[in-house]
Amino acid sequence: MTEFEKMRHEEFYDFTNEEGLASYNRAKHICAKLQTMTTEDKDYRSIIEDLIPGIPKSSTVAPPFYCDHGHGIKLGENVFINYNGTMLDGGIITIGSNTQDSP
Repeated sequence: MTEFEKMRHEEFYDFTNEEGLASYNRAKHICAKLQTMTTEDKDYRSIIEDLIPGIPKSSTVAPPFYCDHGHGIKLGENVFINYNGTMLDGGIITIGSNTQDSP
């Protein structure tokens, strides 16, 4: 089992492993792009879909948004995450359909 797989299975793992660090750094760069955007910006949708693969078209994550990896976040239909959302997705985070979050 890789260190990244151990992380996803909530086992002890080496945070400095290459795969985990690459995923973490990738998410940080994408989140930094989102910090200067709104949900109305032309590139918003493609960037949020790159960060959170499989995000439904009916769901919105309002920037600024922070996460560790992005691909550990699973959102249902009609989910709204308000600005300043933070998700520590070392494990898998699942949010069901028709859910709203506000600060």
